[in-house]
Amino acid sequence: MNAPSEPELRRTRDCLDPWRMGLVRTDGSVLLCCWGEPVGQLGKETLPSVLKGPRARAARERLLTGELGHDCQVCPSKGWTSLATLQAKLEVFQRDERERRALRTHAATLQQELLPLRAHAATLERDLAGHRGSRAANSVRAAILEAQIAAQVEHAAALERERDELRRHAANLDSELAQLRPHASDLGCELGHLRPHASTLQAELGALRPHAADLARDLEAHRAVLAELRKATADWKAHAAVLEREATALRAHCAAQTEELAGLRPHAQTLEQELGALHPHAQALERLSSDLRQHAASLSAELEALRPCADALALDLHGQRQRAAESEARLAELREHAATEHRELAALRLHAATLEAERDALRAHAATLQRELARGAVGFWRRATGPLKAAFSSWLGTAARAPRAGRD
Repeated sequence: MNAPSEPELRRTRDCLDPWRMGLVRTDGSVLLCCWGEPVGQLGKETLPSVLKGPRARAARERLLTGELGHDCQVCPSKGWTSLATLQAKLEVFQRDERERRALRTHAATLQQELLPLRAHAATLERDLAGHRGSRAANSVRAAILEAQIAAQVEHAAALERERDELRRHAANLDSELAQLRPHASDLGCELGHLRPHASTLQAELGALRPHAADLARDLEAHRAVLAELRKATADWKAHAAVLEREATALRAHCAAQTEELAGLRPHAQTLEQELGALHPHAQALERLSSDLRQHAASLSAELEALRPCADALALDLHGQRQRAAESEARLAELREHAATEHRELAALRLHAATLEAERDALRAHAATLQRELARGAVGFWRRATGPLKAAFSSWLGTAARAPRAGRD
């Protein structure tokens, strides 16, 4: 390809090789492309220091400013383009490189986030196994929790499958790039072998003028080959555009999966808090019913034992309120996902109705226990245990309001 004419001196080569490749010869010299001059020597410097060194930066700067060296001016493998077009292509390439690194980092982050989710799912399964033999009123909630755990496990498996697909796709892209690099290197070597032959042909041109017609026909054949090469280049560019669209779709899918995972975390935390709040409450009611039937006098000791639990519940309520405040701040940042949040809110309201039904059942059970105590205890024990009953009723109301405050 001929050098540019005088009006085209501000143009530059359409080449991004100095930013995306590096060639190492057998003698240890490092090149930024198959046609350029060495920019460093392995053994004296490391490969990263050579690629980031002053000679490499100067070669890249010459391409961006149009002040090309001799090797770039006589390069036969790259066409001419404007400085703005090359700068735009370089920005797109650098942005794509950053996105690829971000995707790899995000995939590693998702893999790390899956570990605590699996541990949490195992913990929930152990809790469910311990509560399956409890009262029939908790069986409905246990079934709901099992369904949610199964959904989370299925979602984690789907994330792992998508991560594997992303890795396979990245491996395919790397293999295609590795297949293209030897071809480019072979072309550069063939061009290097052809340079002496071109010099010889130029020296013999004066003696071969009678054969100019034959050379013209050969030139037409070479032009046809060049047209085929340009067509192949256009096909590769179209393939690269298809790959770019697939990468964009994968990024959008990863973003959607990340948003869905972020939406599930507060719900899982809420379920864990409600389970922690109801578990000691149910145990306390069962211990209280047994103690009231057997030893009325032990109510005082039971109340003293339950007061630390009430303090712990108060602390949990305070923590839940703080987390609710943080959740409200997060909701303010995620208003664009209002439709998804409304669906989750409907699910939470259904769960709240279930919890309120369980609370009503527990209150009815407590009232039944009080009626049994009234029928089975004498007047002396009524006078003795009256203050204790009032204190327990106050504690029961506080414990019943705690889950509602957490949900609000």
